[in-house]
Amino acid sequence: MKILIVDDQKENRYLLETILKASGYEVVSAANGAEALEKLLAEAFDMIISDILMPVMDGFQLCRKVKGDEKLKGIPFVFYTATYTDEKDEKFALELGADKFIRKPVEPDEFTKIVQGVIKNLKKGKVRPKKPVLDEEKEIFKLYSERLVKKLEKKMLDLEREVTERKQAEEALRESETRFRTLFEAIPDAVLVHDDKGTILHINEIGAQQLECSAKDLVGKNLREIVTPENRASIADHIRETHTAGWSRFETTYVSRSGWQIIAEVNERPIKFGKGKAILSVARDITERKEAERALLGEKNFSEAVINSSPGLLFVIGDKGNTMQWNRNVEIVTGYSASEISKMNIIDFVAKEDKKTAAEAVQEVLIKGQSSVEIDVLTKPGKKIPFYIIGRRTKIENAICLVCAGMDITERKQAEEEIKRGYEQLHETFISTVNALASTVELKDQYTAGHQPRVTQLACAIAEEMGLPAEQIEGIRMAGAIHDIGKLMVPAEILNKPGPLTEIQFEMIKMHPRAGYDILKGLKLPWPVAQIILQHHELMDGSGYPQGLSGEEITVEARILIVANVVEAMTSHRPYRPAFDIKVALAEISKNRGILYDTTVADACVRLFTEKTFAFV
Repeated sequence: MKILIVDDQKENRYLLETILKASGYEVVSAANGAEALEKLLAEAFDMIISDILMPVMDGFQLCRKVKGDEKLKGIPFVFYTATYTDEKDEKFALELGADKFIRKPVEPDEFTKIVQGVIKNLKKGKVRPKKPVLDEEKEIFKLYSERLVKKLEKKMLDLEREVTERKQAEEALRESETRFRTLFEAIPDAVLVHDDKGTILHINEIGAQQLECSAKDLVGKNLREIVTPENRASIADHIRETHTAGWSRFETTYVSRSGWQIIAEVNERPIKFGKGKAILSVARDITERKEAERALLGEKNFSEAVINSSPGLLFVIGDKGNTMQWNRNVEIVTGYSASEISKMNIIDFVAKEDKKTAAEAVQEVLIKGQSSVEIDVLTKPGKKIPFYIIGRRTKIENAICLVCAGMDITERKQAEEEIKRGYEQLHETFISTVNALASTVELKDQYTAGHQPRVTQLACAIAEEMGLPAEQIEGIRMAGAIHDIGKLMVPAEILNKPGPLTEIQFEMIKMHPRAGYDILKGLKLPWPVAQIILQHHELMDGSGYPQGLSGEEITVEARILIVANVVEAMTSHRPYRPAFDIKVALAEISKNRGILYDTTVADACVRLFTEKTFAFV
């Protein structure tokens, strides 16, 4: 099957070629009606799919030519257009002899179905050469001109609207540039733009004034020319960090024309500037703040004798986390020298995984006045030491600073680990005891061996399906493992009776939930195991035993155990009856959901078997 695609848009031709070739058709393309006509006269085609609005010869003209040619008129002609979408356009196309009129856009699958439909009708002989309804050349020209004028009018309106919108966009852009420039110049900090080599591309008037130069003189200079010698080597590092992380923050010292040094806190981000990339740099003058910090360090309030008397770690830091003073223990514990510590931020002493927590704690102290946190302090050799840190905000010589005291809690952490291990051992002992009790019950009741583990397996799966927390599921696991422990109080002759029970015998069996509760009620457990066991034969309508509880009076854990108990019992063999198929058990649960069984629990149980392929182990 060979199809000719006619469309002046290359991307449209490519899309149709891809769709049709994927369906196994041979495809040939033409960019306009004239080119298509040449190919039609040179090759044989089974179908033509054409756009309408095209240069040289449009789709309407092509259709007219095809349907007027004795050799070509039998080829099915399909219009596929996004421009001519009016009903009158479709009517005119069909009157010209077109077989199908499709409006863009159409999903690929739907388009393929339409093409296959035309081909199917062609093979069945339902598509015969259509005689154009319009015979008179004058009438055709009139309608064709009318459709063309309509489209040209629409194109003109669209063009006028586009021109208007473009003018509005240009005006909005000029206003935006004006606002940006006003804002740029109004910022009280020095703002400059530089390239990756450090060449200054633009600087605001504030920055130029601080450096005692004109903005014009500074443009073209390199950052190395306006910073102190010791800061020149780090310029490339800051540029690299800005591009890598998307931003950077650092301190540097600028030098004005007269030699005045300006300490600045710099924030940088990569931006687009003109047709290339650049870096926006905002530098805030912190010279006075730095002088205040240095003055604080010299005050008697920071008596080294007092600070070094602290038994743990003691830091005094600035509001940006910069280290201002510390006791000797900081050097001893961390392994850093005094000169190294003086250049460090408080966060530099924190292990990587705790840095975020520490930074948040610093902010909390600044905002609320105090905070405390447990973090790992990272020593210079790389050792992690757990510390409890408490910080308070204060003012010294009118400058805000933070006083932080830290206590080594290694011994406490070790004790906590010992307690945790002890608890885990106790938990393992408890699990062993539970399993031993469960085995004892199964030894006494030989006909229900394996019942408790299977009920536990299903109950825990239902709880997980319901989204219950792990701790609650663990309680269900414990209760399920020994939910029939009360049968220890029932005579073995009754438990192992091969035939139906008498009324009195059944009443004795019904005593086992209460007996189980009495056995376990004195134990202090983290879960309500005794209550779950007491209620595991209650029903939502109050018809269960031993208390006749109903609805919300029954714990969620017991409601889950009730459903798991029923399903397992029905699908297990008993001496007096064979095992029921799982479908029968699920039918019982579905039938009585909301009556005997909790709706949510019942639905979760059914999903496990019908959707999640649950199976008893």
